[in-house]
Amino acid sequence: MMFPVFYPVTVACRVSNTENNDEQETYKMATWGHSISEVITALIESGLSIVSFNEFDYSPYNCFENMTQRSEKEFIIEKYNYPIPLTYAIKALKSS
Repeated sequence: MMFPVFYPVTVACRVSNTENNDEQETYKMATWGHSISEVITALIESGLSIVSFNEFDYSPYNCFENMTQRSEKEFIIEKYNYPIPLTYAIKALKSS
């Protein structure tokens, strides 16, 4: 494992992950990161064949400080003036 994370990363958040919550309360979110190679290797070792892999420069949630809403359900980080991959999608099929 190239980037082991054995402890949670905590982030202060000001919004909820639910779409119907209009309240702006602050809470702490704990997350554990997994490198892309760790995820892809786990899929391959489980007998799945990777069909496609796509990265996206947005999050559907305003989950970090200083994010800018680009469009509906697209929040980006503009601080660095270049796209930062925030989410990804993997399509895999069970080998026969």
